[in-house]
Amino acid sequence: MKISIIKLLMVLSCSQAFAQKQVYIPAYLRNINDVNGKQFTMTKTAQSPNFILIWGNTVGTDPASYPDRGLAFNPKTVLDTLEAVYTMFKKSGLIYDVPGTQMAKYKSVVIMYGTWGPNGRQGWANGGTADGVIGAFWCHPDAMRDGGVMAHEFTHSLQYMITVDKQNKFLTKEAFENGLFYESHANFMRNRYVPKAVTTDIDYWHTLSPEPDWKVAYECYQWLMHIEIEQGMNMTNRLWRECFDDEFPLATYRRINNYDQNTFNDVMYRYARRMACYDYPLYNWGTYFRESRENSLKYDFPRAQRVYDILEPINVSKGKYIIPDELAPQDYGYNIIPLYPQSDNPVFVQFKGHTEVNSHAGWRYGFVTEKADKTVGRYGTFYGEATKTIGIELQPGESKLYLVVMGAPSDNLTIKPNTNSTWQGFPKHYRYPYEITLTNAVPEGYQGASAFRSQLKNTNGKIHPNGGGYIENSTVSSSVYVGPYAIVKNSTLSGNVRVEGTAMVYNAILKDTVVVKDNALIDKGTYSGRALILDNCKIVNATIYGRARVGGLACVNNYKLHGTVKVGGDVVVYNDKGECDRGTHNVLTNFFENKMLECDGKDSTAPRNLDINNKIKVDTTTCNAIITHSGKATICMGESTTLNANSGTVYSWFIGPNPALFV
Repeated sequence: MKISIIKLLMVLSCSQAFAQKQVYIPAYLRNINDVNGKQFTMTKTAQSPNFILIWGNTVGTDPASYPDRGLAFNPKTVLDTLEAVYTMFKKSGLIYDVPGTQMAKYKSVVIMYGTWGPNGRQGWANGGTADGVIGAFWCHPDAMRDGGVMAHEFTHSLQYMITVDKQNKFLTKEAFENGLFYESHANFMRNRYVPKAVTTDIDYWHTLSPEPDWKVAYECYQWLMHIEIEQGMNMTNRLWRECFDDEFPLATYRRINNYDQNTFNDVMYRYARRMACYDYPLYNWGTYFRESRENSLKYDFPRAQRVYDILEPINVSKGKYIIPDELAPQDYGYNIIPLYPQSDNPVFVQFKGHTEVNSHAGWRYGFVTEKADKTVGRYGTFYGEATKTIGIELQPGESKLYLVVMGAPSDNLTIKPNTNSTWQGFPKHYRYPYEITLTNAVPEGYQGASAFRSQLKNTNGKIHPNGGGYIENSTVSSSVYVGPYAIVKNSTLSGNVRVEGTAMVYNAILKDTVVVKDNALIDKGTYSGRALILDNCKIVNATIYGRARVGGLACVNNYKLHGTVKVGGDVVVYNDKGECDRGTHNVLTNFFENKMLECDGKDSTAPRNLDINNKIKVDTTTCNAIITHSGKATICMGESTTLNANSGTVYSWFIGPNPALFV
């Protein structure tokens, strides 16, 4: 008890050097019966005007000289960085420290993980509050090197201060607690302090909306960057200070801007099309994004799988394709599809949205051009009709063309916290599929086998005689089929294995009659029996055999699947001891709790697996326009259309018995 009183006196009197703010020591560190509290002394702290840094016995009173450089740190360097972060965040308006607030009264608390011994608190980095009194975060010394993690975790502490200091009169609990928006927001603030920290390491931004979602929890900050560019930081801060309980940030954004649905769809498309060329000039973000994308395409075999969306063929000879169901955009999700012109003639896209899929279906779509330096050339006019033909002609200096399609619900946001949010999974998400008919261009994945993903191929590889696919540093039996667009690296394939479509196999063993098709990715592991791997799934270091099937957007890591199990939808399976041999599983598991598949044998008719979307109807017939560069055409479409007016030449159709193209 005597020691506890002495500590409490130190807590009350320790801020003489920085009288403008007091120090609050978390309760567990004031508890002498706690393994961490037993170590707490003021000699193992350091302070600056806005922070107190606290560490344990492991690194002693001079942590800068600690011999283990993974745990050593210089308290002054850490505090100087924290103060620089504080200054930037203060200018951004996120810090609310007016007189009378807890933020004005107390210094934020920073506690060093890894310094409290094997039985003390351990971790990498997390943020919150100290007993609901003042913002706090905990970080390992190795996470404190460049300021990026500090900025991220400090943001979390400021998010909690929204409720502690009653900055939002509408809230009765933490803002956006039903989702995971707080992680993207924390990365957004990190990227304002360390712009080079931006990455394109995300698999789902092109298919899912920027609503809170486990799979995009950290990497959906581009939307906030767009808001800062278009409307300033105050709008981003307002998302926190004006949200309602159980309201996702997109709903807050629409409400406080008083957008009607049509306008909101337009506003969100202007964000989506930025992503084609990473048009983010602020803080030089765009340059770093483009560098990250190029690195993913060139050097990161798994990431290259989903940098761009690959359509499924309906009739390639007639230029007709459809977006795979698992890639069909949801609310404000989007697809980025590179198009490869086949001549100097204009490129035309006949768009057809499948309105029969649900009552909300809507779209926005248009062209984006790219210059040789990878920056944006032009944004074409964008459209919202369910059926329309659009066209564009590349101008001098433009080297690449993209079609960007966004899901734009016709009536309202469809993602709700308690009905079809991330935890209800893929079957409960409304999707907006579409097909296109291309004239004078082919989409990504159809530009010729030698050109497709050529950056992943080198002179060490060779063409497999059975199928014409690319293999490198691999043992592939002559009985194995490797299709012309497929890639196999560092692997052993035997038996009657088939690798089809644009599938990729890396560091794996495949045998028997395993089939890997579509745009599926295998990275390490063993696959045998009649296993089927398809769609846009990604499998890492798994053991799959029997009649097991994995497809959709599923991500399977370190798991054993066999028997008749089917894994699809947006499942995330991650457990080094997990195993399942039956049932259909389309709803993601909770990685944070290391949950395993239920493996209960329920099939596709089980309530959790029932899809709220209707089956789409695909017409396999088509009639393309035949366009010549001189501007003449023969066409059979029941509408008039206009080539992008920004191209410098306007084309329009007059529909009649013998339609002609007038210039």
